[in-house]
This record gives sequence, C-alpha cells and structure tokens, in this order.
Amino acid sequence: MADHSTESLNDLTYFTVGTYHVYHCPTLATYCKQDELNQKHVVLFGYASKPEKWEFTETELLDQLLKLESIDHIARYISRIVGRYSIFILINGDGYVFHDPAGLRTVYYIISPGITVFGTQPLILSEFCKLEAGYKVELFFHSNYFKNADEYWLPAGLSVYENVQQLVPNHYLRLITKKEVRYWPFEPLKKLSFDDTVDYLSRYLSDSVLNASKKIDLVLPLTSGLDSRILLASSKKCIDNIICYTRIHKKNINKYHQDIAIPSKILKSFGHKHNIIIADCSVTPTVEERYKLNNSTSRFQDSVTLFSSSTEIIRNKYVMYGNVSELIKIRKSDNNYLSLHDFDIIPNGWFEIGFVNLHLEKWYDTAVNIYEEFGLHPYELFYWEHRLGNWAARAYNENDLAFDVYTPFNSRDILSTAMMLDISQRELPEGKLHRAVINQLWPEIDKYPYNKRNIVGVMKAMIRKTGKITMIDRLIFGLNEVLN
Repeated sequence: MADHSTESLNDLTYFTVGTYHVYHCPTLATYCKQDELNQKHVVLFGYASKPEKWEFTETELLDQLLKLESIDHIARYISRIVGRYSIFILINGDGYVFHDPAGLRTVYYIISPGITVFGTQPLILSEFCKLEAGYKVELFFHSNYFKNADEYWLPAGLSVYENVQQLVPNHYLRLITKKEVRYWPFEPLKKLSFDDTVDYLSRYLSDSVLNASKKIDLVLPLTSGLDSRILLASSKKCIDNIICYTRIHKKNINKYHQDIAIPSKILKSFGHKHNIIIADCSVTPTVEERYKLNNSTSRFQDSVTLFSSSTEIIRNKYVMYGNVSELIKIRKSDNNYLSLHDFDIIPNGWFEIGFVNLHLEKWYDTAVNIYEEFGLHPYELFYWEHRLGNWAARAYNENDLAFDVYTPFNSRDILSTAMMLDISQRELPEGKLHRAVINQLWPEIDKYPYNKRNIVGVMKAMIRKTGKITMIDRLIFGLNEVLN
C-alpha cells in the first residue's frame, strides 16, 4: 500500500483509498468500508473475528470501527479482535496501521520525504522505492550469528535496510507522525483461578474453532504434542468438517514414529481419516524466487513441503496451527528478567551486532515498565513481540504461497488470561493447563501418550544414530504408551 502507484504490480488486485493506492494478491480476502461523509476509511486484509460476537462478518467489524470517534477507542476495540490481519484506517487524511495480536500478518514500512509505503515484506516495498543498504547490511551479513545460524531472524521492529522498519506487535503505526504507538496492554491483566481459566479457555477455543469451521475450510496438522492435541479437542463439535494430516519432512520419520503413530491411533478411534503429506518436491528456480519474495530473510528450508504433490489436500485452505500457545508454557521462573542476557530464548550472537543490541536494550527498558505496571512478564513479552512477531510470522508468510493459517491462540484475551496463572500450573513438561482444557473438551483423547522428554526420548535420540529405526520405533511407541 503506497501513496503513489506502480505499473510493475499489474497481476495484483488494485484500488484506491483516499490518496493511497492499495495492491493485494487476489487470493487474499480484503474488505474496505467508508463512512457516509467519505472522511473515514477502513481496510482489512485477511480474516478477523470478535470473541463476544463470533457471528460478525469482517464487514460488520469494519462497520463497528467506523462508528468509533477516537483512535484510542479504535485501538481498544482492535485489541480484542482475533485472526490474522492487518488494518489500515484513514481519518481525515491521517493514517493508522494495525495488525493481529502476534503480528502474524507482518507489516514493514518506509516513511521518508515524498514516500509512504507499507506491505508484508521489504522486497515488496522495493517495487515503490529503493531499499537502502548501509552499515546494518554489513554488520548483519558478516556477523557470526548469520554465518552460524541454521535459520536467521531479527527482533521485531528491525530490518537490515536503513529505510525499512517493521511494525512491532501490540503497537500501531501513525503515518503522519512516522511513529509507532504501544496500545496494549492498557490496564493490569486480570487473574482468574485455575478452574475458571480452564473453563474460559475451553469455551473460547471451542467457540473459536466452531465459528471458523462455518466460514473457512480448516485442516488440522497433528503430532504427538500438546498444542495439536488441544486443537483437536477444541474441534470436537466440528471434526467431521476438518481434514486431519501429519507431515513427514525428515528422513527418519516413518509410520512407527510417535508423531505418526499416535495421531493415527487417535483418529482411528473415532473413525476419522489420517492423511500423510510427504516432502517429495524438487523446486524450480522460478518457484524459489517466488518463495523468497514472500520472505526477505528466507533460507528456503520449508519449500519442499509447501510444493509437494500431497499438499493438494491443504492447498488454498486454512491450516490450523497451535503456534502462539507456547507463550503459555515457556517460562521457568519469575526471576529471569533481571537482565536480557538471562533470556535463553535470545539467539546466540545477537548481542554482538550493534544495532540489534541497541534495539533490544531500548525495548527491554519498556518491557520492565510494562511488567511493573501491568503484570506481563518481560520474558513472555519478548517471545510474544519478537520471536512470534518475526521468527514465527516468517513461516506464515512463506506458507501464503500454498495456504493461509488459522491460529485460535492468536488472541490477547486468552493469552493474557492464561499467562496470569502461576507458572507451575502451565509450564512443561506437565502442561497442566493444556491437559485440563483437553480433558474438559474431549477427555477420551487425553489417554493417548504425548511426546514427553523422558528416558524414552533420550534412548530414541541415541539409537537414531545407528539408522535402525523401524523396530526401535515400534518399541518406543509401546514404551510411551506404558509410561503414560
């Protein structure tokens, strides 16, 4: 989206909003509304819902936003919208950009003299103006982090280009001031009892998935983990309308592996088909170019799965991921926010890159203030705004070439409610909160084993090195059942 047009994007859908030119992929759902005086415009890219009004369509959500007078009221309303979206609001010539809670539909932007442009990736912005490569490019691509990382990413808010920034989750961008404004949290987070939290999450997740199944074609990837199991439990009321599958993307995974065997056994117990997707694709240079355009920092790792022949069962549908729910179970104590260097989720090498280190320090000062005022732990806020807002969002952008993603946990309501519980009630390996929700929604599927890190897992890792898999996987699957 830009304040001037370009002829190089003719294959995209195009329209104007005030003085702005809007381009989007034809397969991306896009909604646009304006008030009667033509002074306020709202554009929504993607999909969105409101928890207390699940039946609202995206157009009805925009109607509600048009009725709100101030940007503060608009921000508070958007803070409770769930989905994967970005929203552009134009009020008397002043523009504002929002996105979903975890920033899974990314927003990168350039605001400089004579140009205002924003989109999902820096390479898209290059269609409108030149990307400025300077000292950040030199520092980053010559860093030990870049050289040694299997996959690389940056904290949200940054790019390697001098004139490109990324919108951080829980912030909106005001175009006239060129500033990002934090709009959440705006009040202390509420703490419920464990039982009340379980009731709330169970009702919320079940209603969310049921509502989504009425609007979009859902497919559910299953493993032996907690996240996919809680989504399966949340799908009980509409499971007949959902395709379930498991992806084989590693050479040492076969039908006896716990991530294949356990979902297969669960689905068979109630007569549901278990589909298998095998990574069997050889990717052409043209496809690779398209793939990398959707993610400027891609190392092209997941492309084989995206373009495999068996992905036809999920192509152009909505894959329901358990991502974002890890926020509920990642922290080990209340004391690991004393220094950023105590955060074991920060990649090795970041502190050696000057502009990254400076960005983190500024963010951390704000995070500590948020913790003291609102109760949201800096460790969890880091994972939320940086790892989800950049590392996880990157994968979502890549997936857009084949399918969209539906993430029921991408909600400030359920995240803030769950994260206010004592860490002992939600951390791994027990996963007490997840297990309680599963038991409330669909207790029969909780009896099957989970992929716990126990002695069996250690044995499996050691024996994998021998290459003798089939009989070992049979043994391990049986042992897991006994231990659970």
